[in-house]
Amino acid sequence: MPNDWWVPVAFTTGQARRFRIGPATVIAERRPHEWRVHVASSDDPLDATLEIGVVVDPSDAGTATPTSDAHRFAFRSPPPKLVLEPRLADRAVIVRPADPLTVPAGESVLLFVSTPLWTQVATAGPRHELIEAPCYRPSDTWFGPSTREGELAYASRTAARLELNELPARPHRAITPVRVANRSDAPLSLDRIRVPVEHLPLFGGPRGLWTSSVRLEHGGEYDGRAAVRVDRDPPSEAGRTTRLAEPRRSAESGLTLRSFGRWLGLSGGGAT
Repeated sequence: MPNDWWVPVAFTTGQARRFRIGPATVIAERRPHEWRVHVASSDDPLDATLEIGVVVDPSDAGTATPTSDAHRFAFRSPPPKLVLEPRLADRAVIVRPADPLTVPAGESVLLFVSTPLWTQVATAGPRHELIEAPCYRPSDTWFGPSTREGELAYASRTAARLELNELPARPHRAITPVRVANRSDAPLSLDRIRVPVEHLPLFGGPRGLWTSSVRLEHGGEYDGRAAVRVDRDPPSEAGRTTRLAEPRRSAESGLTLRSFGRWLGLSGGGAT
């Protein structure tokens, strides 16, 4: 089964096909003057199932995803192909390491974290965007120093792997390399990390789905703060890739974002 589930799939009139991207199930049916799309998600965020365009009985399309409604899209002549395209979350994802992680003074570390994806369903030839839905919707969280200052984000747990080969491959998540440099003279506890996925491009290739890298620098000239920089290009660890999506939002100041350390969950002086 190929990993690149974002390629167009042809339908004949009256045909229904099922796609499973991890917890997400999409069943699409091409009718003489419409596309019908059913979208549902299971409650298992660790599901790594991947099915691409499996033909199913059209009469089963509605019952196969009982918790979803049919979305209908009318056409004079429906385009013959459908494509499911991965998209990053529409706001930042706050990842919390499953186990405490501390970066000693003067050290830097490269972490590999993954964040959940959304799926955009579109026709191909010509292109019409039909619907977008999360493969698995993470819970909401408030991120900021107070209830009056901050932002609404998504919450996610991560193992914060230091070795890429230890990170499980899941088709509904994208990998982000995060380089953390501790320039201060005290240990740095990584309680949580804000991954600005809304500012990142998305890449796909034989090694799965990737974002560009994020670099966090704490201390030094940023004493009391953390500088956050996001790259434009794919990380070298991803191998040969294709650019699948542009950032949802443009980053400020030439892709450099700055926040106070407490916003990032970075705390000096050891774990607190």
